[in-house]
Amino acid sequence: HVRSRRQRQMCIRDSFEKVFSSCECDPEICRIVECNQDISNHLYGLKSSGAVAGQSSYICPEYILLLFRSGYFVIDKTVLSLKICTSHRKRLGIAWRRPRRTCAYPGHVGNIAADRGASPSFCKEVWLQTGQILPVGSGI
Repeated sequence: HVRSRRQRQMCIRDSFEKVFSSCECDPEICRIVECNQDISNHLYGLKSSGAVAGQSSYICPEYILLLFRSGYFVIDKTVLSLKICTSHRKRLGIAWRRPRRTCAYPGHVGNIAADRGASPSFCKEVWLQTGQILPVGSGI
């Protein structure tokens, strides 16, 4: 019982020890599906449309943004049961900034400036085709 209780309190960070090794978890943890903050301004600022083709009024939910930036593109019951601390929620969510100003598409070389940010659906497509994670909002 002790182990299962501890597992329920793990942050999504624990799945990505390498990425977050220097970052401490905040003691406040919530279920990933409870993350429903409005991220439209964040995506707009990155020039990254959260809309899905043919559904202009659809905006990507915050929890999808967090999961995609964490490398979870196949969303099932297990993934939806993940938890995230407030520190990592902010770091992967609205506080996230592009690490570089040039195109981040896998395989692109050179210093061509990005003119927009990668949309959630585009990032999933890149992952399906290349197996590489392109964070939502990365320059393309």
